[in-house]
Amino acid sequence: MTLQTSNNNELKVSDTVAHSGETQTPLSDAQASLNKLHSFISLKNTSRPLLCPNPIDLGNGLVLRRAEPGDRDELAAFNAHIHFPSGGRGTFDYFSPSNFEGAEHPTTDHTNFTVVVDTAKNNKIVSSVWSVPQIWYYGNPDTLATESNALETGVPIVVVRPEGVGTDEEYRGHGLIKKHMDVHHEWARALGSPLQFIGGMPQYYCRFGYECAPERIAGVGGTLASLEPLIKKKDPRFQVRQATLDDVDFIMTTVRVNSSRRDGIWTDVDQFGWTSIMKGPYHHYVVEFVSDSPESSKEPVRIGFVEFKSYSGNIQRLELADTDVASWEDFTSAVLAFVPQFHKEVMAGVKKQIQAPYTAPRKMKNSNTLPNDWQFFLSLGARHPAYKSVAATCLPLKRDPYYWFTRIESVQHLLNTYTFSITKSDYNAGGAPLIRLREARFGSVIEKGGQFVTFQGNTATRIRYGHPKCVDVLDVLFPRMAND
Repeated sequence: MTLQTSNNNELKVSDTVAHSGETQTPLSDAQASLNKLHSFISLKNTSRPLLCPNPIDLGNGLVLRRAEPGDRDELAAFNAHIHFPSGGRGTFDYFSPSNFEGAEHPTTDHTNFTVVVDTAKNNKIVSSVWSVPQIWYYGNPDTLATESNALETGVPIVVVRPEGVGTDEEYRGHGLIKKHMDVHHEWARALGSPLQFIGGMPQYYCRFGYECAPERIAGVGGTLASLEPLIKKKDPRFQVRQATLDDVDFIMTTVRVNSSRRDGIWTDVDQFGWTSIMKGPYHHYVVEFVSDSPESSKEPVRIGFVEFKSYSGNIQRLELADTDVASWEDFTSAVLAFVPQFHKEVMAGVKKQIQAPYTAPRKMKNSNTLPNDWQFFLSLGARHPAYKSVAATCLPLKRDPYYWFTRIESVQHLLNTYTFSITKSDYNAGGAPLIRLREARFGSVIEKGGQFVTFQGNTATRIRYGHPKCVDVLDVLFPRMAND
C-alpha cells in the first residue's frame, strides 16, 4: 500500500534553509521534497516554529515554559531521577553536545523541552516533556527499490514524537502532563505534522488522544553459548569495522533502499543527520568482504552495516546492501560472531555507566568481561531476513513487541492531504486502487467508477488475513480513536 500527496491538497512547507555542504547535483522531485522537509525541521532553520513561545501561568505558582540553557544541570538531574541515569545523560547531551560526545542532534536541543517550574520554590523544575521532530517516509514495499528510485513512490511526513514524560511525585495528579501535551501538540501543528507517535503506557496516553499503532522492538536474541558455533566457524573474509563519516552515504542509501523494499515505513535521516549521528554516542559498524582469491582485488567491499542501540547494545539496524559477494547468511553470521567482542570492548563500560548514580556525563572504563547471564537481542521487529539466515539454535530467545501509540489530530485533514492506494499485487488479491474511510469502515474505491467495496471487518487488524500487506500501514494511519 502506498501513500501519495493529494492533487487537490498538496503538502505545503514554508521556505527553508539549506544544509551547509548540501550536494549541488540535480535532484529528483522526490529528493528535493524530502530535503526541503529535513531542512524545515532542522535546528539550523532559523525560521522553524518555536515550541511554547511564551510562558504559561498555570496558577498556584506554577509556570510552564520552554527550557533554557541554564536549566541543563537541574533538568538532567530531574530526568535521571524520574526516569533512569541515562535519561539524565541524554538530557545533558542535548543541551551541551560539545561537553559529551561532540555531536549536535539535527533537530533537537534544549528548545525541544518544556518544563513546569514552581516559582514558590526558587523555580524548581517539577515536570518536563520533550519532543523530537522526525521525517517518517511511507514508501511502497511492493516496488523493487534501487538507489535511484527508493524515494520515488513514497511520501515523507513530518512526525513529532513526545518523549521523557515525567512529573515530580509531589506534583502528580494535577494535570501537568496534559498542559505539556497541549503545547507539544500545538507545536506539531505548527510543524505541519499530521501524526504524533509516543512509546509508553497505553491507558495513560489514550487520555491525550493516542491509540495503539504499529509494534516496535520485537525481536530475537541469544547467549554466548548459542553464538559459539558461529564464532568457531567465523569466515575471515568478512570483517567488521567501526563506521566512519566516509560511510555515511553508503549507510543512508542502504537504509532507504532496504526499508522501502521490506517495511514501507521508516524514519528517514538525511546526510547531515547521519553525520551528526556518526559523531554521537551511537554505535555503527560496517561489514566488509575481502576476497582470498589470488585473481581478485584485495580492496574491501562494503556489504552492509549494523547499528547497536546506544545504551543496551541490542542491534536495532541490520542491513545487507545489494551485493553479489555475500548472502544474508554470510552477513548475519559475521555480525553475530562479532557481537560478544563489541559488548566486551564497548558495552561493558556503557552499562556500568547506566547503572551508576547520575552526577554528570563521564565515560567509565570497560571491564572487558561478560557476565554469566549475558544476553543480546536483535530488535528488528517481528520479521526480518536475518532471523532465518542462521540456525534457530543461535537465536533461541524471543522478545515480545512493544507498541507505538499514534495520535491523529484530524483524520479528515489527513485524508484530504494524502491518497492511500493499494499496490497491484493487493489489487489482484481482491483490493482496489484507492482506500477510503467511510462510516467508520475501511473500504476500497474503484478509481473511476466510485464503487465502494467494504473489506471484511471495520478495523485494520480484522483484515489481517485478507490484506496482510495493508495492515501495518492502516493501523498507523487509521487507529481506532477514543471518540469513534
